[in-house]
Amino acid sequence: SEMCIRDSLNTVSGILDMNVGCIFLYDAETEELTSRVCRVGSTLDTFQGTAITFSLEQQISARAIAEMRPVVLGVADFAEFQSVTIVAGETLELLLSIPLMAKGKVLGALTLGSARAETVPAQSLDLLTAIGQQIGMAVENANLYQQAEMAATLEERQRIASEMHDGLAQTISYLGHKVDETVDLLEDGALPQVFAICQEIRGALDRASRDVRFSIASLREAPQPRRSLQKELADLIATLQRDPGPQVDFVDMLPAPLYAPPLHLEQILRVASESLLNVYHHADARYVTVCLEQDSEEMQVKLRVVDDGKGFNPELPHKDGRDHFGLSIMRARAGRIEGRLDIVSALGQGTTVALTWPVAAS
Repeated sequence: SEMCIRDSLNTVSGILDMNVGCIFLYDAETEELTSRVCRVGSTLDTFQGTAITFSLEQQISARAIAEMRPVVLGVADFAEFQSVTIVAGETLELLLSIPLMAKGKVLGALTLGSARAETVPAQSLDLLTAIGQQIGMAVENANLYQQAEMAATLEERQRIASEMHDGLAQTISYLGHKVDETVDLLEDGALPQVFAICQEIRGALDRASRDVRFSIASLREAPQPRRSLQKELADLIATLQRDPGPQVDFVDMLPAPLYAPPLHLEQILRVASESLLNVYHHADARYVTVCLEQDSEEMQVKLRVVDDGKGFNPELPHKDGRDHFGLSIMRARAGRIEGRLDIVSALGQGTTVALTWPVAAS
């Protein structure tokens, strides 16, 4: 779009044999008029504020914008303005300005000046008006593209901040508490308990390392076509099944493919991945079922990971050897999508991890 603006100014100035041409952009909120590109003679460049004084051009541009129509001024009309512009040693004899329009809004003005006093034909004004509309659309598209880029950047920053809060920040806090606990146990000479805590610390470090690698990989990847949650879960399961472990079956009970916003999709997949990794590392299970279903009455979607492993007591986070710190991160991820994480388990009876979230978040 920037190139289109520059090319348009160059073409129009050259065809009409104008000594000076400039494009001003208008900010409706601040009511400011700023120069974007200028052409003096055959030289086209971004305006730097030193090549030419735009006092008169700005004033006629402001009139074209205010009146939303072409404005043509001869030298006899210049007296009402505060100054006269001199280009390459010659006083301008003619100025004309065309508003840049898009979707009924004025975005700026195309202003041309000539050192020759001559009449501007009506057909030339019609042509310039059409060109002004084309440039206006280019400016509008450039603004929309810039806004989209800013929105994408803010969304990516939010995603990274959420990941750091839900993963790395909690892990660092957790490790700090564990180190303090280890120091106290060492002072008491409780070496067996120290060994158990070191295993928990090792598990937390492994999780943090995995999360950081996942985040780095996602930042490096080029944007991919939008994929359904079903396809993402199927790929996740296929990746895990490359290693020895339980048989994992995927049951899709949704009526149609589910497309969740990227931020929500990532949280759902992280919960699913952590649930399955817990089964692989702790449960001694033979079979796992990943089930995706929908409650139409409550307008909710539920992801269940059910294993037939040894189970555990969720009420005893520090006595059964199970790493429960990861469960708190999973709950934080559920909260990120306005969802809920439920865990049902008992010794010898397997474990069910259920993530439920509103359909509106999908």
